[in-house]
Amino acid sequence: MRPALFVAAGVLGGVISALASVELGPIAVVAGAALVAVVAATRDRPAATALLLPLCLLPYALNAGGLLVSLSDGLLLVVGAVLLVDWAVGRQPGPLLGPLAVPAVGFVVWTAASAAWAADPGRVLVETSQRAALVLLGVAVVHAMPADGRAVRRAVVGLVAGSAALGAATTITGAIQGRWFAVYALGMHKNWIGFVLSFGLVAVVAMALTDHRRPRGLMAAAAVSIASGLVLSGSRGAWVGTLAALALLAALNRPSLAWPAGSVAAVAVALVLVAVPGNVFSGVHEPDPDTSAGTRVLTWSSGLATIRRQPALGVGAGNFLAVVKGRGSQGDPNNLLLLTWAETGVFGVVLLGGIVVGTLRLATRNSGRWAAGGQAHLASLAGAGIFVAALAHAQFDIFWTRGVALATFMGAGLVLWAHRHGDATSSPRPPRLTMTSAP
Repeated sequence: MRPALFVAAGVLGGVISALASVELGPIAVVAGAALVAVVAATRDRPAATALLLPLCLLPYALNAGGLLVSLSDGLLLVVGAVLLVDWAVGRQPGPLLGPLAVPAVGFVVWTAASAAWAADPGRVLVETSQRAALVLLGVAVVHAMPADGRAVRRAVVGLVAGSAALGAATTITGAIQGRWFAVYALGMHKNWIGFVLSFGLVAVVAMALTDHRRPRGLMAAAAVSIASGLVLSGSRGAWVGTLAALALLAALNRPSLAWPAGSVAAVAVALVLVAVPGNVFSGVHEPDPDTSAGTRVLTWSSGLATIRRQPALGVGAGNFLAVVKGRGSQGDPNNLLLLTWAETGVFGVVLLGGIVVGTLRLATRNSGRWAAGGQAHLASLAGAGIFVAALAHAQFDIFWTRGVALATFMGAGLVLWAHRHGDATSSPRPPRLTMTSAP
């Protein structure tokens, strides 16, 4: 099947699914089933994987026997199953998770082990299956993409194009509603919109830094559309994540800018958190559950209280809600670090931290291997940017949500792919000239 037709089928399936997600569920089921059937029939795994990243922009889900499943979820499972078969029979050479294997597998195994002491082991099994798919398959399917990098580029371009469309839709919705802050577009939560638009903005900046052949005007238009939607979303967590990711991109692309970029980002984050708008944290001293800031103070307090209850092992994956039930708190502390520690203890934090450190270490190594340009340079910058934008935002919001978590670990997969195949797709960075004395 030609890649263009495959992409068209995926986009059509996504549009139908979005339109039919609530009132016309059967149509969405048919669209999703058709897309999965195409993947299974053609076995065009690279093209299917390239579709996964832009499909993360669609949070709409189908209720399958009480389990909410999105198009990206279904496609990930099919692509992942094909990949595992190919790897088992020797058609996919090499390790699937590379240097991230130990912390990634360990994180999922430890998540499953928490069923032994959890109040509700059933919730642990659900969380384990989801994290196995999002973390292990999310990284592996990208890491296993072909070395030529064309599918990787299609994935990044698709994410940027979809983000530009979502940014435009958010801006238009805000104009129609007369709202210029906290805009809810297409039935999506503003913080979720902020999450995915930050991914798109980081990706288009990575393209601008590495792809000097693509029309600058087109990339600038996409960046403006995405940034407009990001601002109107009013998601301050997304703004923080975007600033952190852009600082990282500047440092990776030009190491001499690491300290200046980090300093500027730190000041900008402080201004976002304290001064924009001025009353955002008015509820810090007297938490008001009716405000965004007040809600986070309450949920963070619940997270800390749960950690104190079982700091070493945690209360079990997916069991945070069971512990805080009746306290008026949400089912998530709105902070990935607190959630991980509360549910899986210190060991869970260490293992998740191992994934983070391993990914950033690979991104740093990648930045010193090649000159600007090339598929590997794009993949490493975009992947590291998406990964950091998500993790920074996740300290203020719910992380394990449809599309967001998958895109995050696919970002780690992009960094891993660049580390594996970079020498084949990018020119090496020229050595520095040094002055030597005459013989």
